[in-house]
Amino acid sequence: MAYKIDFEKHALADFEKLDGTIKKQIQKYIDKIEAREDPRTLGEQLHDNLSALWKYRVGNYRLIAPYPNEANLSKSRVAK
Repeated sequence: MAYKIDFEKHALADFEKLDGTIKKQIQKYIDKIEAREDPRTLGEQLHDNLSALWKYRVGNYRLIAPYPNEANLSKSRVAK
C-alpha cells in the first residue's frame, strides 16, 4: 500500500519558514516514508495519551503524524 503525506495548514506554514537545506532533508525523508510498504518501519509510536501519534526523526526535527494505518497520512507538526 502506498502512502501519501499531506501537510495540515499550520504544519505547512511551519515547514515553509524552515531553511532550504532543512526543507530538502525533510522532503527527502517524506519521499522515503511514502515509498515504504509500511511507514512504521521508519518511525516510532508515541506513548501514553499520545499513542495515536507517530514520530519520524529528521536530524534535529520531528515529524508528528497520526498512527499510519490508513492510506492518507497528515503531518500535524514539524518541530525542532
